[in-house]
Order: sequence, then structure tokens, then C-alpha cells
Amino acid sequence: MLYSTMEEVGGPEQMKESFKLRRTNIASRVCQGVDDADYYNRNLNPGDPIVFETDFTRDVKDRVQPTLYDDVPPDDDTDSDSTPPT
Repeated sequence: MLYSTMEEVGGPEQMKESFKLRRTNIASRVCQGVDDADYYNRNLNPGDPIVFETDFTRDVKDRVQPTLYDDVPPDDDTDSDSTPPT
């Protein structure tokens, strides 16, 4: 991180460098996870190999989902289990 708060960012170029540094750090940690899994599988794992998943697409999608929802019951006409009146 090249700043303490967002207000201290010197402009878009400094922010790009900060994101680049953050991404490099994340990649290093992922590579360490892959190395750890490979070592364990080669030297200690008596069963099927354990895979360290490196595709974080689903994780990111899950994290950007809203966590707060309106506390409003659905409309009566949207209830798919209801039977129309005869």
C-alpha cells in the first residue's frame, strides 16, 4: 500500500501502483498455497491429491453479493405456490 487513507492517494497513477503491489502480494500467497499443497501431496498425503484451487471467480462473486435485504414480504401475486381462485 502506498498510502494511509484514500484521501492521501496522489492520483490515479499512485492508485494503479498500489493495486499492482496488492495483486503481486496476493499472487505470492496463492503460489505459496499451491506449493504447500504440492509438498503435502508428494510427501505426506496417503490418499487422493488435495488441490489448492487458484480460480477465485466464484469467491469474488459470492463476496460482492448484497448482505442486507429489505425486510419486506413478497407480494401475494408473486407467490408461485398459490392456487388461483376459482
